[in-house]
Amino acid sequence: MSVRWHGPGGRRDALTAAVGLILLLALSAATIGCGSSGTAETVVSDPYATPALEGGTTAVYFTMTNGASARVTTVSTDAGGTAGFYRSEEEDGMGMSSMDPVEQLDLPKGVLSLEPGGTHVMAGPVTIELGAGDDIEVTLAFDDGREQSFTAMVRSFGDIAAMSSNDEGQPR
Repeated sequence: MSVRWHGPGGRRDALTAAVGLILLLALSAATIGCGSSGTAETVVSDPYATPALEGGTTAVYFTMTNGASARVTTVSTDAGGTAGFYRSEEEDGMGMSSMDPVEQLDLPKGVLSLEPGGTHVMAGPVTIELGAGDDIEVTLAFDDGREQSFTAMVRSFGDIAAMSSNDEGQPR
């Protein structure tokens, strides 16, 4: 293929404009999903919380999809009290479990689910009663200074149990 100069507005100008547009589109596509600091975005999906009486505690569960590894240093809610990450583990194979605090939550690139029987958020004592259908605001603070907030809807214990069991009603 040969390109000949045809003066101002000719093929060379059109080719230069096309190449410039392609480069601009490529640079734009490379930055989609990155925050202002150039870090990959963390997307929170399916957040929900457990009911709680005033003065009690609520658990919050959700799934995070991460474009890059990250670290969450603190968590807070608007339900009052303090919040933190906890990990539940079965101790003896006979149904007894323990729940231990987790100082920071290291997020791998990919998907991490916070779910019943595993890592989750505990908040309390809550300053209001939380019933099915209520919403609480949850804020995650990352070690790079970012914060991310999302809303978790309170689900009934029956709905949570149904989500956590298989077709025969046994825990997953």
